Amino acid sequence: MMNEVRLNFQRYNWEIACVVLWGTPGKIYPSSQLGGFSHAPQNWFQDRYALYDDIFYSWKDHNFKAGFYIERLRYKTTQMLYGNPQYYYETDTDTIPWQAIVGAETPEVEKHNTQLGFFIQDDWNVSRYLTLNLGLRWDHESNMINSDFVTPEKIRMDLSPYFDAKYFSDGKNRKPYLYAFAPRLGFIYDLSKRDKTFLFGGFGVYYDRHVWNVASDEILRLTWKVYYMYFSATGTSGTIKWDDKYYNRDEVLKLVAQGKTDPPEIFLIPTDLRPPKTYQFSLGIRQMITSDMFISLSYTGVCGYNEITTYDANYRDAKLGKRVLTTSYGRINVWTDAGNT
Repeated sequence: MMNEVRLNFQRYNWEIACVVLWGTPGKIYPSSQLGGFSHAPQNWFQDRYALYDDIFYSWKDHNFKAGFYIERLRYKTTQMLYGNPQYYYETDTDTIPWQAIVGAETPEVEKHNTQLGFFIQDDWNVSRYLTLNLGLRWDHESNMINSDFVTPEKIRMDLSPYFDAKYFSDGKNRKPYLYAFAPRLGFIYDLSKRDKTFLFGGFGVYYDRHVWNVASDEILRLTWKVYYMYFSATGTSGTIKWDDKYYNRDEVLKLVAQGKTDPPEIFLIPTDLRPPKTYQFSLGIRQMITSDMFISLSYTGVCGYNEITTYDANYRDAKLGKRVLTTSYGRINVWTDAGNT
């Protein structure tokens, strides 16, 4: 028997620098993009403190491996999306943008998360010709979807007529997902009984994690607010009459202060959002040509479930010149786990 214990610390930093002057406008044409980048600057930090303990043990025709891990993580981000205002044009020759987006206010957020889990597996030599690989894994996160977040009361009151109660958090009703059990089974069988022709295959359930950016958007959009505005040459149909001075960040923020733009966008995350998972399976045959050469034919399949999707429940009707659900908010970005592949 062997017992391996590991302690680990990791600091990860991912940064997008702003290589132009702060507030430089970005112009987005169908075939090109000029000026400032919409998603810069950004600066993300992740600190990870981890303990791993793995045990290896052999008994008769079995080779066992089991272990557990626990990780404590700290996330911190500064994310100034659309600090450089972005202007969108319908054609490459347009001189007046049809839409602009700008962000402002407080861009920082910091959170903590705990990840833990265990696994056990057995490589079992059932006979000289058959080997089975059996395993089970379980993973858990304490704060995968910002569990202590409290939906502002105004948002709850305004949007309760349109959305199920699960889209509003009271800081206690987002329970960690406890059912991420992932069984695995594999086999290899010597069809020829002479170490020449082998049939092999396997099946497993694999869980993934939501990237923290999913939950951070929910918080950040309440502190670093993103505004959408719409322009035209005449200022009709719910648009603002264009003036070249609106290429200046301060000028578009004046439009925000004057209430001439859409209210800021928000995010809604359901309390029962499940982690993504896949069912993976394979079946194949291998033929030895020489002692160190073989040919193989196999089929591998992957079916994905609970994948993150998002939609704007309050999209803008261009003909009406307003949002379809409510004028109290801009985009209402609703997260679901309805994606399958």
